[in-house]
Amino acid sequence: MSIEVEVKHRYDDHAGLERRLAQLGAEFLGVLDETNAFFDKPDNSLRKTDQGLRLRVETLTPPKHAGQDGEPTPATHINICHKGPRLHGPLKSRVETEVYVDNADKAGTLLEALGFQRTLTFEKKRRRWLLDGCRIELDTVPILGRFVEIEGPGEAAVIATRAKIGLGAEPEERKSYITMLAEHIEKHAMTTRHIGFE
Repeated sequence: MSIEVEVKHRYDDHAGLERRLAQLGAEFLGVLDETNAFFDKPDNSLRKTDQGLRLRVETLTPPKHAGQDGEPTPATHINICHKGPRLHGPLKSRVETEVYVDNADKAGTLLEALGFQRTLTFEKKRRRWLLDGCRIELDTVPILGRFVEIEGPGEAAVIATRAKIGLGAEPEERKSYITMLAEHIEKHAMTTRHIGFE
């Protein structure tokens, strides 16, 4: 169990931000392809109490380093994550509990056997950087567009890193990706339960 502290901004200029990160000495950790499946009880009791239950499959392709032979080998990780209600404070923070598993299909079956049902699945592409102990995620989400998330060990670290990379004056996006996608689906009367890249 840990406290997740993060801030998110809509931000299209990923290329410009990556140049700035490189100039600041940030470490590029690689490219991730994610599939995020969210679950809830039939009465939506998790959503109603501001909680989340997610099954994530992510494949990380690390950067190729000078002198390295061949292409980097991607690594796939699967985890089940429970996110508690948002805590009070200037940034988005929650108690988060993660468990890593080795089979996404069996994990999904287990959650369904416990009475949860899959509510929405979405894909995401992410480029991950590390600066001053904070992870800087450059995200692209179908329908929603491009974002930057900064996650760190505490509010002070996240706020300082955000200012350092030049996003201190940018408006925050307080909604989660799953909330924004669910609102889009409802607004446009869509029947799909999977949002992916074409």
